[in-house]
Amino acid sequence: MDRAFSSGSSASPPTAPASPSIGYATAGNPGAGTPATKPGAYWYHMMTEEIRGVLVAAGLTPSQSDVTQLLQALRAAGVFQTQATNDATTKVATTAFVNPGSSIASTGYLKLPSGLIIQWGSSASISSGANLAVTLPIAFPNNIFNFYTLLQQGTDLAAGGAYVGQNRASSLSSITIRNLGPAAAQYSYLAFGN
Repeated sequence: MDRAFSSGSSASPPTAPASPSIGYATAGNPGAGTPATKPGAYWYHMMTEEIRGVLVAAGLTPSQSDVTQLLQALRAAGVFQTQATNDATTKVATTAFVNPGSSIASTGYLKLPSGLIIQWGSSASISSGANLAVTLPIAFPNNIFNFYTLLQQGTDLAAGGAYVGQNRASSLSSITIRNLGPAAAQYSYLAFGN
């Protein structure tokens, strides 16, 4: 957008009306003697300069042939874009921020607006004393904080038969569980990161 008119433009801006008509525009009523609202040159000047000012502030060069510049300027300033994690600015939230993402299933994840991601699932059977790398449902973008394991067993175990799933290693996309139990076992896991 730029100061481009069909004809009759001036090299200097118009003067503001000395006695402006403040209120809402009307189509008028000839029968009642009410005249229609006349925007006048200054009204067009105000509207053009308001929008043009946003373009210039965003670093754009106003152009009469580009009718998408106002949207470009708003997006360049960060408006109408989904905020980054933990962004406390005045950016407008978009629908993408309402549901950051989830997969609610026996193996799944939940992304919270704060940026925290919780993932869960279970391992395959791990032999006693062996390690098993388990691929997470999704890779953590930045960090894995910790993961926790719990024996997954359908029947009662004998007293004293301690089963522990050791947190052996982790990466953004996988965790490694070591079965310290006396026999093969499966472990459920819960992983936290961002």
